[in-house]
Amino acid sequence: MWGLEHSEAAIAKGIPPTVRSRIARYSYGIRMDMEFNSQIHSAHEGVYNASGKHVVKDQMFWLIEKGDRMEDGREVGRKMTDSVRIGWVHVLSSSKQDFYHTLWYCERDPPPRRFDAHTVNQLCTLGHEMRKGKLFIDNRGRRGASGGKYRDVDFTLSILLGSASLNFFVKYHDGEVARCNAKYREDKDR
Repeated sequence: MWGLEHSEAAIAKGIPPTVRSRIARYSYGIRMDMEFNSQIHSAHEGVYNASGKHVVKDQMFWLIEKGDRMEDGREVGRKMTDSVRIGWVHVLSSSKQDFYHTLWYCERDPPPRRFDAHTVNQLCTLGHEMRKGKLFIDNRGRRGASGGKYRDVDFTLSILLGSASLNFFVKYHDGEVARCNAKYREDKDR
């Protein structure tokens, strides 16, 4: 469903109506491990990851849900944290850490809270690398469950909505580190 912004005067002059917004036919989101919350999650869902955090794995955070109004130029994002094993040896070397972030879509209404390979599909994936020494200096550290040293690296994953496509991008310390453009899923794309 499309929202057309136009006036009778513009149409009379031959200026075609422009698309300013649309209604989402699919939900778009990110898959992540979320901090365990006993108010939301059952006890059997929680696990301790290698960095020692109590998390619930494979949770979906939907940036846009099916039926939402998608206005051209609107930005929607979510902060997420990746725990990276980094020690002093990495500070002195030029080794790099690879990161991958995927934007997912789902037709189901409402979309699932947990990742479901039967209904949640990959739209696009961003890959980027960062120097481990920079991550070590920039981020807080702690000891993991196995005794290793970890740094919690905060990213913001966002989408910028357009009339025919969206931009999926990753920010680190307010600077953009990766971006891709993807067309919206349409019923004919199945």
